Amino acid sequence: MDHCRLPQEMVDAVLDNLRGDDGRIALLACSHVCHAWLPSSQRNLFRRISFGVDGGHNKRLCQALQSSPHLAKYIRELEVRLPLDDASHATCQTLSVILDKLSELQRLTLCELVWHKLTVDLRQSLRRLLLVSPISFVKLDDMYFFSEDDFANLLRHAQGVTELSLGFCFWAQVDEEDQGEQEDDPGLHLRERRHLNLLHFYAKRRNLYLYVDCLLGPRSPLEVSHIETLLIDDLMRPYRDVFKRDALHRLLRAIGSSLKHLQLYVPNEAWDGSPDFDINLVFNPNIKRLHLTHIDLEFGGNFAWLLHFLLNIATSTQLEHIVFDVKIGGDTFAPADSSVWKPVDRLLGNEVKFQQLQTLDIKFCVEDIDCVEDIECVEGIECDGRDEVEKSWCDVISRSMVAAYPLLLERGVSVNARCVGIHYYRRCTI
Repeated sequence: MDHCRLPQEMVDAVLDNLRGDDGRIALLACSHVCHAWLPSSQRNLFRRISFGVDGGHNKRLCQALQSSPHLAKYIRELEVRLPLDDASHATCQTLSVILDKLSELQRLTLCELVWHKLTVDLRQSLRRLLLVSPISFVKLDDMYFFSEDDFANLLRHAQGVTELSLGFCFWAQVDEEDQGEQEDDPGLHLRERRHLNLLHFYAKRRNLYLYVDCLLGPRSPLEVSHIETLLIDDLMRPYRDVFKRDALHRLLRAIGSSLKHLQLYVPNEAWDGSPDFDINLVFNPNIKRLHLTHIDLEFGGNFAWLLHFLLNIATSTQLEHIVFDVKIGGDTFAPADSSVWKPVDRLLGNEVKFQQLQTLDIKFCVEDIDCVEDIECVEGIECDGRDEVEKSWCDVISRSMVAAYPLLLERGVSVNARCVGIHYYRRCTI
């Protein structure tokens, strides 16, 4: 097939929208249709690649880039997952060859790496990649460093990074004389700090204060005072821990008035009114969007903390958009009861406290449903087939949630609710 009747820009638009595993299969097929379809197919096939424990995949990827060097310019996202047991010298050498060919990379994810156990060549290749490529997003998770200096040194090479996502990264508290590896360029630490726009913490362990100490320390390569988006996600016991709470407050104070979007994890433990859980936003008066996750009505303390937090920040921020992520238990239909949400409606409906509020979005996930038959008994649901039952049930909950905010609706605030997932305790047929 030498000619295609469709305009090339239309072909490109279709190929650009092929996603997921099925999309990759389709792109592989499209790459064999004609010469005109090949560049777009390859661009999407190689846009996001991974390097991991599959040695065969790693070798094929390396061979493809060596035989067709132009493919490297299509790679925009790279994920490297290399546990210690799989970080052999040959594997590290293969990865080094691949990294040295990437010049247009924009997003880099490093997972399960023991930094000081990697070969010297691989560490140099990673730092060189961060230094010369237009990488704006870096994600680090399950990373082990010899010292804080090694961690900071890696970030110091990320000259173009504006978005940083940190999971669990650990380094030992070593004495100053026990330094890690030397920097490739001793003058790097003299360069101006780069301004972060987005910072994401999603660690489940007690290392938030380690990150904050590093980012706010005198040797930090990054400047946090320009951060507009701060995401705190899935931290285990995030606020009762005095170290974490103090670290979070120090970070919020350092960010200051530049913060526009804040995401917080609502604690899933009993709250007795203690100030141990208080989050202070007095230094962040320009927050426009607040996203609260893991709201679980089965935990009374969880919901009580939510109300307490909203009341505390009401006069210190200029919120325009609030998002709730709500978990609904399968054994109750409590969220459909408007009385559950009346305190929130009264608080958010107060024109004095939340006078700038324009939108409330509620995203709910239904969990632990025992069986599809359990949701057929809900009033208003009469349909055949699992998909129709699920859709109808979600529609009932969505309408109930929207109707639970009469004061906000009366003010003209846009209230929206939608289901983002249904998780069954056990699967069965109807």
